Amino acid sequence: MEVRKGYVAVGIVHKIYDQHRYDAYHLFGEKVHETAGPYENIKTNGLQFFSNIGAARKAARSITHNPGMVSSRLAEIQLGIYDRNEVSDMLVFDNDPKKRSLIVIVYLQNDLVTLVGRIVEGKPTCCAQPGAYLADNGCMPFLNLRDTSDAYMQHSRQNQSPATIAEFDFKMLKEKYS
Repeated sequence: MEVRKGYVAVGIVHKIYDQHRYDAYHLFGEKVHETAGPYENIKTNGLQFFSNIGAARKAARSITHNPGMVSSRLAEIQLGIYDRNEVSDMLVFDNDPKKRSLIVIVYLQNDLVTLVGRIVEGKPTCCAQPGAYLADNGCMPFLNLRDTSDAYMQHSRQNQSPATIAEFDFKMLKEKYS
C-alpha cells in the first residue's frame, strides 16, 4: 500500500441538485502543471498534496478569488492506495464487516483521476454507477468493503478505466477563508 498524506486547500462552490443547493468541495494540492495559481486540483496533479500547512494556507486564501468559489478551508488528508494485487486479495479474502473509510480512485485519460465515495441523500450520484464523486458528496467515503467493491467493479467495467481502492482519512480544519 502506498501512503500519501498532507494538506489540501478546499475550494467551496455552491451547486444546485434536484432544486436544492449544496456545497461542492474541490480539493487542491501542489502545483504540478502550469496553472495560474500556487495550487492545482488533485484530480489533475496526480494526487499530490501540500507537504506543509503554510503552502496549503496560501492556496486556500488565493482560491477564494476564483470565479464561483464562495469560500475555502484547509483539510488534512491521507490516502492508503492499494495496488491491483492488494485489491484482488482484499475482494476475495477480506470478509471483515467492520466500518471502514474507503474510496475508489478511477484513473482516466491524460493523467486525470476521479475520486468516488458513498451516495449521500440530496446530492448527485455518479451517472449510472454506484457511488458519488467526493467533490459532490462532501468528501464522504464508503463505510464498508461491500459497497466499495461494488463501485470499484462497476467503475472498472463501465468506464473501462483502471481503478483501485484507497483508505481515506479526511479532516477539515477550523480555518475558513472567504
